[in-house]
Amino acid sequence: MQRYELVRYAETDGSTLGRLGSWYTLELPNRHNWPNVSCIPAGIYVCRRRMYHHGGYPTFEVCDVPGRSDILIHVANFPEDLRGCIGIGLGLGVLQREGRSHIAITSSRKGHSDFMDALKHTDAFELEIREH
Repeated sequence: MQRYELVRYAETDGSTLGRLGSWYTLELPNRHNWPNVSCIPAGIYVCRRRMYHHGGYPTFEVCDVPGRSDILIHVANFPEDLRGCIGIGLGLGVLQREGRSHIAITSSRKGHSDFMDALKHTDAFELEIREH
């Protein structure tokens, strides 16, 4: 099974930033793996293709995270778009939301589309998440 590596390189009060190949990732900060409010622990996980029903598009689920379920890699620009999942995009920047500036992932729809294109013949892969 092919293995991909997500390297986390920065954490703020509200987000965790990383790289997965050529893509940027966005997660919630480390809050002890609490469901819906934390990034998942560093480790090796199997990701399986599935449908993101809320978004209406195919994606991958990070499976077998202790005490957690339904962790997806999906379109997300801001930490508020996540409930413990991983957002993916083409860049990192500062975007405006509700009149405030926020660190955000840019071009998330395009980034997710490119990610899924790159894995179009893959039903499952290993994801190694590590801290830089």
